[in-house]
Amino acid sequence: PPPRGGPPRPGRAPPRDGLWGGGAGGPQPQPPPRGAPPPPTPPPLVSIVIANYQLGQYAGEAIASALAQTHPAVEVIVVDDGSSDDSLERIRATPGFLAGKVQLISQANAGVARARNAGAAAARGQYLVFLDADDLLEPTYVERCLAALQAAPSSVAYAYAQMRYFGAAEGIYRSKP
Repeated sequence: PPPRGGPPRPGRAPPRDGLWGGGAGGPQPQPPPRGAPPPPTPPPLVSIVIANYQLGQYAGEAIASALAQTHPAVEVIVVDDGSSDDSLERIRATPGFLAGKVQLISQANAGVARARNAGAAAARGQYLVFLDADDLLEPTYVERCLAALQAAPSSVAYAYAQMRYFGAAEGIYRSKP
């Protein structure tokens, strides 16, 4: 037989070591042709951290609104801050959790700031969005905030939007610049 890596003998298959484009890894990828545009950059991952304390009745809707974002790369992390209601059961029963799209962190009650910090520590995203379990995001929220950040000078570190309140009263809370 020829030395390993040498040309195959007539009538014989090339060695299965990848040197001839076969082998365990299959055909080797070819570099793009000269002058070809570079492959598209994947969208940045955005981590949506949902803080929950005794809000199990609303958490499912908050999770659904986070998963319904038009931005294609989001991860959802729910931090339960020691709830004694049925929050954990309700969160675990959501379609997003059952589908493996929601990470759940359960901690002893330490307050909303520590719950958010726990979520931020677990986040893998380039950007963070904080959401309370009784609040909802519009489907384009992440997309619009990212567009605003990307259009802003590099000194801008965060973006937020107007708030629409709902329930017993409805309206828009307009924050001051």
